Amino acid sequence: CMGMGAELERHGILERTKAGRLAAVKAGKWVGGKHPPYGYTIDKEQKITIDREEAAIVEKIFHWFVHDRLTTYEIQQRLNAMKIPTKADKVVAERKQKGKKVSACRTSNPECFWGLPSIRYMLNNETYTGVYYYGRRTTKKDPATGKKKEVLNPRKDWETLDCPEIIERSVWE
Repeated sequence: CMGMGAELERHGILERTKAGRLAAVKAGKWVGGKHPPYGYTIDKEQKITIDREEAAIVEKIFHWFVHDRLTTYEIQQRLNAMKIPTKADKVVAERKQKGKKVSACRTSNPECFWGLPSIRYMLNNETYTGVYYYGRRTTKKDPATGKKKEVLNPRKDWETLDCPEIIERSVWE
């Protein structure tokens, strides 16, 4: 009986959290996680704004891909050769500066190392065109395996958050 009550309470908490996040998106606030996509930062009002230094790198990546026809591997090699800090590098530097403990996020890759998945994610991320979609995916438990997996929600369930454009839509497409 107590287990059933706990399960109901858990469900209620999840529903209230979902409603709160949805209200925040409708108010123009970022709810996509602690760190926005590379090229953006979050201001004090929880609004997404452009990080000019990172945005210049985003523009460069898209230029290399679209105009110079570089592969993602070639882009990775250029970024790594230029020693351009990633979002993770900036987070580590910020934590060190504040005297906070640094997590082991750099145990497998050296500083200023760009991975191919990060570059592919950027090139496929529509946020850079000035639109962010909240609610694209839901985490669900697979009944067969019991493991959690992300499932794409129907497009009608996505909420749109306008954000500053870094890349023109025509370039992104």
